[in-house]
Amino acid sequence: MRRIAVSILILSAIRWLSGAGAAPLYAQPKEGDKLNGKLGVTPGIAQLDTADLNSRLAAYGYPGIPQWYFTLGAIYQLSDGAFVSDIEYIRYINNSLTGGGNVTTAGGWNSWLNLGYAIVNLPYFQFYPMVGLGGGTLTVKVGEDFTGQGFDSILSATNTAVDLEKGVYSVFLGGGIDFSIDLGESNPVDLLIGLRAGYIFDLSATTGWTSHGVALASGPNSGFSGFSARLYVGVSE
Repeated sequence: MRRIAVSILILSAIRWLSGAGAAPLYAQPKEGDKLNGKLGVTPGIAQLDTADLNSRLAAYGYPGIPQWYFTLGAIYQLSDGAFVSDIEYIRYINNSLTGGGNVTTAGGWNSWLNLGYAIVNLPYFQFYPMVGLGGGTLTVKVGEDFTGQGFDSILSATNTAVDLEKGVYSVFLGGGIDFSIDLGESNPVDLLIGLRAGYIFDLSATTGWTSHGVALASGPNSGFSGFSARLYVGVSE
């Protein structure tokens, strides 16, 4: 909450200092100082930095975790035309690899408070670079591969299981483009189609690893660092 409050104060200060003379390139005249809202879902793909973690897993005979994941998230954005501020959440849909009689599954989530500036701001098109600060949780589970086995076989097995989590602080650095499609004067909102892409930086390095709530020292330097791209579909005022 402290990070969110500080970011909102920074955005307000920038708007106050910029005044009326800080219009973005190709800006259209605006009536008043109205905040416009955007709300949408964001299916996409994202990459994890898996090298160090997979080396540690392989040393004990476990399969590594996949590098690429499908993601699904949501965005709520406020903008006065030039300055953009939004809250974004993305979920990494579980993905797994099997080998050596075991299966390793990974997934998790990230959320950021993003701030941006629309350097191209037309009535139905925006382009804005942005930076976001937030965090999330990476989950990794290793267990026996029970493919093709019956119910009683699972109950009688040793059921080796490893549950790991990594709490992270992360930064998103990228940008977005938004297209608004007019749905007619009788409709209070426009259809919004956009694309957001950039790089996620995991700031936690080797820290943040836990198992069943117990902190683990000397964890691998792997996490959410990697490229991410999301389609943005929703509505705008």
